[in-house]
Amino acid sequence: MRFLLRISASIDWFNQKLGAVCNLLVLLACVMSAGNAMVRYAFDTSSNSWLELQWYMFAVMVMFGASYTLKRNEHVRVEMLPPLDFNTK
Repeated sequence: MRFLLRISASIDWFNQKLGAVCNLLVLLACVMSAGNAMVRYAFDTSSNSWLELQWYMFAVMVMFGASYTLKRNEHVRVEMLPPLDFNTK
């Protein structure tokens, strides 16, 4: 049983580190997006590689951030079916 608790604790530790990486990626993506917009409007030039890098960072944020938010029990829950209410009048 202690072995499984150690595995669970290590998974939680790893998820905590992934959450920190995702927080940093959010900040970097915002700075990169603002910088890209300023360069595009100020110098009338742009690079698709910066936009591609933003999309890759977004994908990493979504994939790694999902496990972190689920660990913190703050995951967004979406209901596929409306709740059934049998007490309708």
